[in-house]
Amino acid sequence: MPDEILWRAQYTDSSTLYQRGPNGDKHGYQDIQRDKLVAFDLWQGDRLLCRIDMRPDRLGDSPRHLIWRIRHIMNDRGRDDRIHLVGWQRTVNGENVQAILYVFEDGTVLLGGEWGGDVEFMHAVTPLECEKAASTTPRLKAGACD
Repeated sequence: MPDEILWRAQYTDSSTLYQRGPNGDKHGYQDIQRDKLVAFDLWQGDRLLCRIDMRPDRLGDSPRHLIWRIRHIMNDRGRDDRIHLVGWQRTVNGENVQAILYVFEDGTVLLGGEWGGDVEFMHAVTPLECEKAASTTPRLKAGACD
């Protein structure tokens, strides 16, 4: 069985927040300081699966807002498979735009865009209340996205 997929948040000051750090410390999604976020990575063991660039750019009417979710689907062998949805959302010319990667436990990565129609795990990501607040609150309160 492959290693668990874990995230790392990279900040403007070159520091890193680990979902599970090398010394055993644990952090939740709500602990990410979005005002300092430059990259959000998914790692499987020592292998980088994907990096989401969160740096500002000249496109869009708003900054990128981080999206990360885990979907559970039952596979044909009756086993629960986890799929990580990771990407960003922003407003471009008044329109909601999302870029989403679908990362599977076997290390497969698919670029799916906003949603993928009739594929069961590819559907729109609804922002959590804490993520809506993140656009006005630089650091979310602990437990806000639990």
